[in-house]
Amino acid sequence: MRALVNAGIALAAAAAFAAWVAGLRGYVEIRTGDYWIGLSLAAAVGLGALAFLLFHLGLRLYGWVVATPERRRLRVALDERAMAELAMTRALVALATGEAAVAREEAARARRHAGDSPLALHLEAEAARAAGDEAAAARAYEALAALPEARLLGLEGLRRLAEARGDAERAAALAAEAATGDSPAAALAPPAPDRAALARAWEAGPSPEIAARYLEGESDPLLRLRLVDELTRSTVTHPESRVLRTEAALAARHLIRARLELSGWESTGGAADPRWQSLRERLTAAEAG
Repeated sequence: MRALVNAGIALAAAAAFAAWVAGLRGYVEIRTGDYWIGLSLAAAVGLGALAFLLFHLGLRLYGWVVATPERRRLRVALDERAMAELAMTRALVALATGEAAVAREEAARARRHAGDSPLALHLEAEAARAAGDEAAAARAYEALAALPEARLLGLEGLRRLAEARGDAERAAALAAEAATGDSPAAALAPPAPDRAALARAWEAGPSPEIAARYLEGESDPLLRLRLVDELTRSTVTHPESRVLRTEAALAARHLIRARLELSGWESTGGAADPRWQSLRERLTAAEAG
């Protein structure tokens, strides 16, 4: 409706201008040497207006042509970002439902669109680990550790892989490297947990190492429980969140809450997870004691 109103106003203004020009009287003459041009005043004003309009349109067209490559690059970048976010979301859902093959496919697609971003690398590593491909997971974690802002995530992932294959010496060395800063990126490692960045990484792919780093330095059970609530606010139904929330509730002696967490997890198929059974036994022991 607004476009129609604006078009009507423009047409009315053009008609008024045309009527004004048609009513002008007089004569315009241009001489140069033996040549001269004679026009009525109305025709001269009309031609001047037309020349201004054409000049304005020419400038607009030039600006549009010059800006076309940048607009195309921006459109491609936005499309790539949208596709990366969609693939990351699908990979997270697949990880949560135990579909390792689908998670790997979507994680690979996310990396193609997002490049070597920390979130894309982390998802690729987690998907490979879930599928049992330790070599691919190690490569992704190593690439993650090479990024200064994600170094600790990469080292923790490599440490977890070492522990899983029983290589205690390698796991200890990686833990020491993360703690003492013996890697090339040590100078850039933050002295305290960057909880905002860790929360974003957790949303992209919850994992124990992210939680451990997020809670680092806090030993009070009640404060740790509050931090866990903050970290898992948007991923409550994820198995890693269920485990973390239940463990924090048990540590803080919030047994009713721990039971509620386990019940919620059970309703979504959590009873099939060995960790659910272990936490259930811990809760039973705590209630009996």
